[in-house]
Amino acid sequence: MLEVVKGAMAALQEDAAAYSPGVLIWMKVMAAVLFSAVLFAPTKTGARWILVAALGTAFGLILFKVLFPDASRTAIGTIVHLTLWPIVLAMVWKPDSRRQRRHVPQSVFHRTYTVWLITASAIMAVSILLDIKAALGWL
Repeated sequence: MLEVVKGAMAALQEDAAAYSPGVLIWMKVMAAVLFSAVLFAPTKTGARWILVAALGTAFGLILFKVLFPDASRTAIGTIVHLTLWPIVLAMVWKPDSRRQRRHVPQSVFHRTYTVWLITASAIMAVSILLDIKAALGWL
């Protein structure tokens, strides 16, 4: 089983190597911002949700590449993003969560977290829009 996973990961990396430099930069920025959730996850629920999105995306890419080896990384990523990320953003920005964030003492840590959360959410939202465009292109 480990060999199958390694093969799927290699195939995903090979697919990504064919992307344009701009797309590769976007993917690296996305990964860096989303996985930086680990800095805030011990104390911030929103960061835990973003971390779920990052880990879920990585796991989903590998799982679907194992299950559908002929599917492109673009198609798999689009499906994973459109399935998982709107749920995560809904949980992060639901009214109760926003209310709770307003009542936290305004420390430097909390302000830094807020800027990071807005940035991570914006990156995810832009990616979702790009994924919708890609999905519509399949029709």
